Amino acid sequence: MKFFTFLMLMGLTLSSTNLVYASAATVPGDSVLNKSVLLKPASPLAILSQLSPKQIQAKLGRKLTLKEKVGLQLLRWKIAKIPPDEKVSTKDGRTAQTLGILALVAILVFPLATIPLGIIAITKGSKALKENPNDGQAQAGKIMGIISLALLALVILLILAFISSLFVY
Repeated sequence: MKFFTFLMLMGLTLSSTNLVYASAATVPGDSVLNKSVLLKPASPLAILSQLSPKQIQAKLGRKLTLKEKVGLQLLRWKIAKIPPDEKVSTKDGRTAQTLGILALVAILVFPLATIPLGIIAITKGSKALKENPNDGQAQAGKIMGIISLALLALVILLILAFISSLFVY
């Protein structure tokens, strides 16, 4: 009976709404005031957890038992603990990654360009990581900027050591 109730609730949530919509920014002068953009299909469990017990009772046509109400509350708590997809990269994150790659390549081609490229990659990456700590591209750009500056310092030290060894008798 409980399994049948669960299947019935899942069917009701799937038949009602199973898409998440977000309102898009409107362009000034646009005659359409309320646009909707399709983002992604929502999980049936997420839809079920957003319904109030009264809405579920109305869809089922009966009252929920105490166990079902407690189960619904536990489901809401479990879904609230699930982290959202935060792997979305920001513009600064992509810029930091690009500049980090360019800084690493610049060590071989034009070493003096590594200094500003590395510094900008580190600052852009830090800024993007403050906005979104899970931005992988920003983290990669920041790390590549640090590595490029460290490699440049190592190359400069090796060149200075080589030059000073030429003058030792």
